[in-house]
Amino acid sequence: MIPVYYDLHIHTALSPCADDDMTPNDIVGMAVLNGLDVIAVTDHNSLANARAVIKAAETMHAAAATDAQARPGQNLLVLPGVEVMTAEEVHVLCLFSDFEAAYGFETTLIPYFSPLTNRVDIFGKQLLYDENDRITGEMERMLIAATTVSFDELYFMTQRYDGAFIPAHVDRDSFSVISNLGFLPPHLKINTVEVSPGGIEAGYDRENAGLFPNCRMIFSSDAHQLWAINEKKHSLMLPERSSKAIIDYLR
Repeated sequence: MIPVYYDLHIHTALSPCADDDMTPNDIVGMAVLNGLDVIAVTDHNSLANARAVIKAAETMHAAAATDAQARPGQNLLVLPGVEVMTAEEVHVLCLFSDFEAAYGFETTLIPYFSPLTNRVDIFGKQLLYDENDRITGEMERMLIAATTVSFDELYFMTQRYDGAFIPAHVDRDSFSVISNLGFLPPHLKINTVEVSPGGIEAGYDRENAGLFPNCRMIFSSDAHQLWAINEKKHSLMLPERSSKAIIDYLR
């Protein structure tokens, strides 16, 4: 078994609450600088910038392969994902081992998206990027609005595409499964939950482990700024360093 250092909750500038410098190459560069092995792109209710971040990482890896001075950590894995807000206003990380599965998942989710249009003056820009950090447009759909998919429906939808279903920041007083539902539904086979950086500092993972008796806890950043991306601190012990091994472990 080997340690795989991770941050599985990172927003690009597509999320209206994220800084404009959360571009594909800046995110990849910061993750490499911090010594991470894998990151996940998890914008609110959209997959639209995930492919650009994956391609940025692939380009960096290809360049590193021809550079004798390259850092080993430049072979960064990027998982495509979405932070979905359910009809109950619970945030869930839905992560996938490849873009095709993630795209199929998002396509299935489209009928559940809110029809509201983003208010840039209130919520901020929703920027689309290519792998070279060029702005290719702005998404008009309001990404921070709740979908109409239920927590249970989203679980089965994620399972259908072999994804990992991870209730996000379970320690928080809003937008979490505990604050909004009051419990983790026992009829769903949820194996992983996420605790926020604030929850770790407050000792939530130690004091409330009994709420999640059959779950692993992961500790991701929910980064909306570059400086917030995890450093080389939290790891998963896996048989190999691969996207499939990570998703299989989280599922």
